[in-house]
Amino acid sequence: METMKLTDLNFDCLENILEYLELVDLLNAADSCKRLNKAAELVFDRKHGKKTVSFGEMQISTLRLVKYKFGDIHVNDLKTGLQLLRCLGRVIHKICFEQLIFEESIQLEIDRKLATYVNAYCAEYLKEGDFQRNGVLEYFDKPFPKLRGIHVLECKFTEINRIKRLFPNLESLMCSHYEDVSFYNTNATHFPRLKSLTFFELGYDPISDVRHEQNLRNEMVSEFLKLNPQLKELHVSSFALADSYLTIDLIRSEVDNLQNIESLYLDLKPITVHDDIDNIIHMKRVKTFITSLRHYNNEWPTCSLPFSFEKLEKFDVSPPKQIEFLPNFFEDFFNFIDKFPKITDLSISSYENSSAMDWSRLTRSLPLLVTISIHISFSTDEAIDFMAKFPLLRKFNFMLSDLDELEYLCQRLGKKWRGRELWKRRRFVQLKRIV
Repeated sequence: METMKLTDLNFDCLENILEYLELVDLLNAADSCKRLNKAAELVFDRKHGKKTVSFGEMQISTLRLVKYKFGDIHVNDLKTGLQLLRCLGRVIHKICFEQLIFEESIQLEIDRKLATYVNAYCAEYLKEGDFQRNGVLEYFDKPFPKLRGIHVLECKFTEINRIKRLFPNLESLMCSHYEDVSFYNTNATHFPRLKSLTFFELGYDPISDVRHEQNLRNEMVSEFLKLNPQLKELHVSSFALADSYLTIDLIRSEVDNLQNIESLYLDLKPITVHDDIDNIIHMKRVKTFITSLRHYNNEWPTCSLPFSFEKLEKFDVSPPKQIEFLPNFFEDFFNFIDKFPKITDLSISSYENSSAMDWSRLTRSLPLLVTISIHISFSTDEAIDFMAKFPLLRKFNFMLSDLDELEYLCQRLGKKWRGRELWKRRRFVQLKRIV
């Protein structure tokens, strides 16, 4: 009697069998023959296709160092990493090279091998990339035609042309870097499909000529915006000690090139807000405006924002935690939102004192609110009274003074509302209308 081999089974049976294997065993099966490789690809794509494959600090080890964290796959040994890319690269859609505190020479060589395998086995299939380690892009020579979004840490404008060549169909670009004057010493370029652009500034060298760097920065960003007027989203944030990328003056000077922007996020500091606030910046298509107000060098920002929007629907503002230093914050806040009564989504973050907020005025200013998110503590009765002021409300995120009362609060609201915890440590909850 002839013995049946595993590979004689049909694909449905093979998939059902491989479904029970851990990732390392699934890799070994995929590495054994073409038929099992195909079945393993189907299983991996179904179970892990939406997850990010993340490479941390890699080790050359006989141990298989694989773990799951926040739903993603984290690989920390070179053998598993290379095997995963070689055997299942066609069904890996998201890859991350995690940022490392120290990058030793052996780690750089490991990165070179990993990047070479990514380029060889994933280039035609990868959709998202997060490259937080220096030099990874240098090892790529084959383009990634399906990749739509990338994040590059310490990305320099000198790499922009390389990025365009490697990722010709890029739709979302996030650049993070530590301040470096060489960042600006090149020409900007046009990305025909680019819709979303994010700049994160992480720091700067206090010894360098900050004014000189700021001028170079403004020139390069200005040129980039001129060449990419099709942008729909612009996100500018700075953790640096100096001024952020885009000052109000720079936005004002390039406003004609920003008229397609629908979502605008600005990390504003006093120096960017105080300049010529009476000269209004008009942006006709912005629907979402998110701003974070930061203090710098003992100066405090203001909410007197010199913007005018025709279609604003969502406003998200994060005042500094030391809001007591902003005596005019709420007056400025209301003066701003009074101009946009059609706002339906409001968020106020990093603020916990409800006594200074004029809720009656908020009701009059924004009668169409559907979603409200505020970092303010409410008791059960206060939450019910607050929600009654907004008849169109469908989602309310807030801090509940006692988490144990969430179920009781939902009972009082009736079957139309459901509640859940969003952030237990801060007692942050969400109430959502379901009918």
